[in-house]
Amino acid sequence: MRKTWTLWLILSSLTGCAVLPSDPTYPEANAASPASAIPPGTLESPSSLPPRDSRDSVAQIDANLARLRGLHVVDVGELILRAPAGAANCYSLACPGDEDRARVEAAARLARLADAADTAATCTPADACAPEVIDHNLVALMSLQLVEVRGLLRAEPVNNPNCYNLPCESDIEAARQLTCERAGRLANIADAARGL
Repeated sequence: MRKTWTLWLILSSLTGCAVLPSDPTYPEANAASPASAIPPGTLESPSSLPPRDSRDSVAQIDANLARLRGLHVVDVGELILRAPAGAANCYSLACPGDEDRARVEAAARLARLADAADTAATCTPADACAPEVIDHNLVALMSLQLVEVRGLLRAEPVNNPNCYNLPCESDIEAARQLTCERAGRLANIADAARGL
């Protein structure tokens, strides 16, 4: 538990967008940072989010996928169902109930991811516009093996008749800034999704 606390402190100090979890095993953390001292717009860790009812989560799969897509940060595909640990016990076929258990587990994780992503997207975007940082954050989301992540949604400059039907410098800069803002939100979401 001490390692988790240390890791959390390191990550929250790097991102600057986290709320101390209320943990009775660490009263010094709770006393040092009362809830009233936490600035608005900060992020709760995914583990501190309330558990969801599994039936509610399964019924909300499409809505949660739509919430992720609605953030306009990454191209989100479909929910990924992982085979349970005992799936090979039925002659390499799914045992009765395995698919339902996998769907319930994935739906609950998806709900937590959507909640964390909603909160993370409201934080001030991190400076994460470098291509290698974007790739690292995309890999972090892909490694959750929860939803298909197809890439960062990049803004493309539009052609402008004032610039011979080519994008003007101002259009190129605006598109670059929007892409960088999305990359910053991606970094916040990837940080918030750790441990899901």
